[in-house]
Amino acid sequence: MASALTRNAVDLPDDIFIMIFTTLKSHMPEHTWSASLTRKSSVWIYVTHVCRRWRQISLGCATLWAAVSSFQIHDQIRAYLGRSNGAPLDAFINLTGTKKFPATNSPSPNLSSIIILRELPRIRMLTVRINGSSHYEVDETLKPLFDQPTTLLQTLHLTTVIPCLKPISIFQRSHPALKSVQFVDCFMPWDCGIFQDLTILRILRPNRQPDLSQYHTLLSSCPNLQELSLMDAGPDLTHTSRLLSKPILALRYLRKLGILMDAYQCMAFFALLSLPTGVRFTIGCNRIPLNSPIIVIPKVLTAIPYPGDSFLSITVARNTLVVTQGLTPNTRSVMFDWALGDSNSAAVFHLIATYMTECDWAVASVININFRRCVYAGNMNMWIELLDVMPNAQNLNITVDSCSEHPENGLPEALASLRPSESGGATFAVPNLVRLALINFDFSDASGVYGACFQSRHEIFPLSNLVLQNCKKFDMGLLEKFVGEVTVI
Repeated sequence: MASALTRNAVDLPDDIFIMIFTTLKSHMPEHTWSASLTRKSSVWIYVTHVCRRWRQISLGCATLWAAVSSFQIHDQIRAYLGRSNGAPLDAFINLTGTKKFPATNSPSPNLSSIIILRELPRIRMLTVRINGSSHYEVDETLKPLFDQPTTLLQTLHLTTVIPCLKPISIFQRSHPALKSVQFVDCFMPWDCGIFQDLTILRILRPNRQPDLSQYHTLLSSCPNLQELSLMDAGPDLTHTSRLLSKPILALRYLRKLGILMDAYQCMAFFALLSLPTGVRFTIGCNRIPLNSPIIVIPKVLTAIPYPGDSFLSITVARNTLVVTQGLTPNTRSVMFDWALGDSNSAAVFHLIATYMTECDWAVASVININFRRCVYAGNMNMWIELLDVMPNAQNLNITVDSCSEHPENGLPEALASLRPSESGGATFAVPNLVRLALINFDFSDASGVYGACFQSRHEIFPLSNLVLQNCKKFDMGLLEKFVGEVTVI
């Protein structure tokens, strides 16, 4: 047993070493957009040179060398390509050159990219970064390389630093195995063949926005889409009449949705779609009109079930509202922002209530409300409107963080206010509430109001647990009279 525990690491099986090298390399990715980072990413190679056996193992593993970047020196690229031994490649190329070459015999500034692109038929993932608007027109050596077969190509990314008005041919045609496409700051003809049967589509800040009809056509060609991200890529609403005869588009397999666009663009875009109920989304909605909120979240998106509880978090800042459904923001979240001068406390509370009602978020049993650096003061009527749309809440957590006003004003009065019940009697807001957590509250002159609130609810809907975290100036004796347990943190 002792000899087994002290066994030398060099005696490990080859496949274990390959796993170690692969893991080490994965933490130092080859696909970098900086020459200095590319040099750092080669550190993993030094580990393979510890001894002759380790080097032989690494050289014999083709997949270790199957990622190349045009920021690498030419000899290193050639060495990687040779050692990869025909394995499918992941390639990053950085294209430059906005001026005519001084002489016919001058080497292309894209020589590293040319070396890599000669292997296009075996490239599996290709990332292209364009640093010049006319490189493709100038560098004639690139055109035939981009026109090669792309039998293995599954993922294609394009980013332009300077607007490119003539798309490269590889980004306009279809590819038999292509499943994932990402465009950043690009000009694209939206009816080109690349948008065919994709499972992942990401478009960020396009130079020319597609209109609703073009979006409908584009998404119709991807019936198996699983992830869609449109960031600052809202539809051009100039010709909305073109869409009148289009049917609703069902993205049945969509699992992840990311949206950032203007409120009216968002509303028009969602009118195109029918989405599955289990989709995860992150939605950013700019310039939301507060006085007449636009509903931009599809109503078909019902609450995500969790064992025991469903979670909803609401964060209100100076000019931003974020609503998150689920245990983490990665589950579902929507962000609204508006001009600070356009807002007032009543409008902000009304916006929250509107979305909780219209989007079926009122079913949540655990609700977190966070006020962060906001300038809105609350009152009883505002809180009544908000509390009335969360009838299933059992656990309510309210945080006040660095606010210039007091959004918590009116909360105890709203909790104690009676309203008619469906049975004809009277009831309180959030009738199922059993736990209330207040964070960073100042109870100056408010302990009596909260005490009266808990007393009024005690007979019908008693509060089991009151949590006071980082609160000050509260009257413990007064608060605990009509609460099952008071916890001070």
